[in-house]
Amino acid sequence: MTDAILCLDSGTTAVKAAIFTACGRIVAMEEAPNDALRRSGAAVEQDMDASLSGAVDILGTIAGQLGRLTPRVLVVTGQGDGTWPIDSAGRPVDHALTWLDSRPNELIDELEADGSLARLRALTLTRPTAASQPLQLAWLARRQPDRFARIARSLRSKEWLVHGLTGEMMSEPSAVMPNWGDWRRQAVDPEVGRILGLPGLERLLPPVRAFADCHAGLSPEMARRVGLPAGLTVLLGPGDSQAAAIGLGVGVLPGMERISLFGTSAIHMRHLSSLDEVRPEPPGAILLPFAEPGEYLRSLPGLNGATILSRMNDIMRFPGAAPFQPNGLVVHPFLEAAGERAPVTDPHAAGALLGLSMATEAGDIASAGFEALAFVARMSHEMMGGPGGPVALSGGLSGDDGFARLFATVLQRPVRRTRTAHSGLVGVGLLGARHIAGGRLSDQAGRWLADGLEEVPPETGPLAAYLDRKYRLFCSLLERIAPLWPEMAAVGAMAETLRAARR
Repeated sequence: MTDAILCLDSGTTAVKAAIFTACGRIVAMEEAPNDALRRSGAAVEQDMDASLSGAVDILGTIAGQLGRLTPRVLVVTGQGDGTWPIDSAGRPVDHALTWLDSRPNELIDELEADGSLARLRALTLTRPTAASQPLQLAWLARRQPDRFARIARSLRSKEWLVHGLTGEMMSEPSAVMPNWGDWRRQAVDPEVGRILGLPGLERLLPPVRAFADCHAGLSPEMARRVGLPAGLTVLLGPGDSQAAAIGLGVGVLPGMERISLFGTSAIHMRHLSSLDEVRPEPPGAILLPFAEPGEYLRSLPGLNGATILSRMNDIMRFPGAAPFQPNGLVVHPFLEAAGERAPVTDPHAAGALLGLSMATEAGDIASAGFEALAFVARMSHEMMGGPGGPVALSGGLSGDDGFARLFATVLQRPVRRTRTAHSGLVGVGLLGARHIAGGRLSDQAGRWLADGLEEVPPETGPLAAYLDRKYRLFCSLLERIAPLWPEMAAVGAMAETLRAARR
């Protein structure tokens, strides 16, 4: 018999599961749409029961492919932000607020004016945005007090899934510290709730355990539903972005210190060996405890990722498969209603398309959109500082050869990616291997990752010169336009009022 590691990754738009052997060979992988998202204007919520049901379904499918393998551990990850509230009976309090919900932005101006945002940033190293759990809870307390009053615990997606699979509640440091903790002491601080006018708010958190202790046994009921042994160890992994970073070797392979992920969101991260390497900028950056004690990830989590390309296509009807063409257009890719989180931190951030002319072709707009995503990534990595070296590339765009070459050329760094499996699943699989064997992630990383990575070099010459100059133009235009975003938002609100009156 061969030991098997089962992995579950429940993202915003898709849920994935995989089986690995203990030495890192992938045996099976399944993916299905996550149909639990519920959008209604500024409200972007998720049906918690539907999310659990989708996870259970795909686990049942993957469990049927174990064959003679013996499952040793099931590792769970998922989207890292949002508010997944449960009542005293362990049942959902309505739907979860996701990281895309923009309604908590209603509190931003007030909290900025009275200094609360600055105080929270000084404490946690992160300025809260609409995606931050404490701000979402504060919004519920003020705008939906009946709903807030029913909350006994405030979880995140992966914590909700582990609760559903095992009946136990727990959290791990990377889920809690960025928004709830004193970043210097790396401890939950009650001051967060007091600053928001909600003393004792931290009592809604589940118990926070060290990474190594975040596990429980699969309940008999769930074991019957998914076809796995009762009592199987269910390990709570870090969020999906950290899992993807680990799956591409960040922090566990020599010389791999950075990653950019382009999925529904765009997240850029750098591995830090200690708190001494922390740089405070930009305001929306997050400090994540890494899966190895005493190490960290500096994360710039943007709200606007690869999905801006499909949204631009909906608006412009450009041919998505058109080859990249250099052009004079500049796109600012800030299309989400909640604005932007990092490296730009502004609830009013708005998209822009500059340089249109009668000569503009549909493919030019598509090409400028790809450039914009790469430009925001370069801005992020420059802000995080540190040495050069390769950047790992993950998410849906990592499989696009043209984008990988463009990305490497914009950054003027080699780009490493994998074609063998979803990097988030590989990352949680590696965490499962460490749980079984002990030691450090780097002890297993060589076997798990050696054959799965390929490197894309940057181009030089005229294309690199064009992209470098255009990046500087992108930043210059952004600096000039950003001060006008609040006025644009005010005009937009006036327009919506007029439209509503005419309906």
